Amino acid sequence: MNLNKTRAGVLVVAMGVAAGFAALVPGVSNAYDGVFNFTGTVTDTTCTVTTGASNQTIVLPTVSASSVKGTTTTTPVGLTPFTIAMSNCSGSTRTGAVAFFEPGATIDSNTGMLTNSSGTATNVEIGLYNADKTFINLSYISGSQGVKSVTLTGSPATSGAFTNYSGTARFLAGYVANGGTPGAGSISTSVNYTIVYQ
Repeated sequence: MNLNKTRAGVLVVAMGVAAGFAALVPGVSNAYDGVFNFTGTVTDTTCTVTTGASNQTIVLPTVSASSVKGTTTTTPVGLTPFTIAMSNCSGSTRTGAVAFFEPGATIDSNTGMLTNSSGTATNVEIGLYNADKTFINLSYISGSQGVKSVTLTGSPATSGAFTNYSGTARFLAGYVANGGTPGAGSISTSVNYTIVYQ
């Protein structure tokens, strides 16, 4: 027995009964306000985030509140590098890897930066950047944040299936003012990420 066809048949019957019942009851409407259509892709490409790189604490330098004052996403201060190292990458088709910074309570939807979620400094956020200092907008969806793709490399360097490739995503984090005058204090925030493949 094909289980999928059986379930589809039951669904159609159930919907037919409901529609018939609705037609008998005055005031019941079948109108909708809209519809959401979802699409996606599942790939067999996979990488292992290198031990020690999956969960990190990035320590930015101590800077003065006056140096943060007036900064924007194009003029951060205290830029500090960090990386996500990937290894044991394999799949049936050569692809690139990209870090997607997941939505969460620590992301400011207006600025696309990380809020100071549990620190004491005021009017200061943390901006994330690619290694070339282009801004990563964390409030955007995957593929639109501006994260640079990492080319996975290995041997042989040909198209098609690959095994035991690797790559490193390189980033910067820096202080940026968020309205008002920055106030001295601690900074503490975090963000979750997922490796996606393009």
